[in-house]
Amino acid sequence: MDNSNLIIKSITETQQGNELIKIGDNTYAGIITLEQIKAGNINEITVEVEWVDNENNNEKDLELGTKWNFEYQIPITVHVSQYFGEELNAHAEN
Repeated sequence: MDNSNLIIKSITETQQGNELIKIGDNTYAGIITLEQIKAGNINEITVEVEWVDNENNNEKDLELGTKWNFEYQIPITVHVSQYFGEELNAHAEN
């Protein structure tokens, strides 16, 4: 993300209870089984983002916050690959 004041607080799968594991900075992994896909299960992923208040950006934040129906686009990239039973290692927080 190009705005360093936006941080990802959490990413969760909310429909099927699948666990998503943080494996790197802004990188999460999880497993959705073939059986779940064939059953037509919907996997909804919720991303909780925090906008950190940075006093150096007050003027720009005020300008954006006073625009009616302003939208801020956050790019998301999804990679899908076949799972071969490898361990998903959690990323240690600093």
